[in-house]
Amino acid sequence: MTICIVDTSVVLELLNVPGKASQHEAVTAEFEQRLGAREEFLLPIAVLVETGNRVAQLKLQDGGARRRSAELFREFAAKALDGAMPFVPTPFPSRADVAAWLNDFPGYAMRGIGLADRSLVALWEAHRDLQPRRRVYIWSLDQHLAGYDTQVR
Repeated sequence: MTICIVDTSVVLELLNVPGKASQHEAVTAEFEQRLGAREEFLLPIAVLVETGNRVAQLKLQDGGARRRSAELFREFAAKALDGAMPFVPTPFPSRADVAAWLNDFPGYAMRGIGLADRSLVALWEAHRDLQPRRRVYIWSLDQHLAGYDTQVR
């Protein structure tokens, strides 16, 4: 079974967040295909935090749209945390993990990779090493993360 680490860019599209989603139908169709292929979807805690931040910072004329997006995100996140949907939330990182990410953060920052994205890369590296016979990849619409895929080797 394939392991798919889901990025914020994909969650924003799946939730069709106003002003943040421009490919909702295409990403939803792709999600359905991946679901049909029985991929395992990992939902990093950093992605939940980032998505919540993006929803809260929406600059919309209609305050009700922000509220609707926040409610939709809350339902999505609650279901994921309860295991009621195909997403498996990842555990909170340890202090040692965060310290390691901070240690190599300057190098990642020079490549345009933020701390949350660094945590996704670390998750990818861990699953790649633990399960070398399985395909492990980051599903992202951001080019700097899209290349993390063991199938590309």
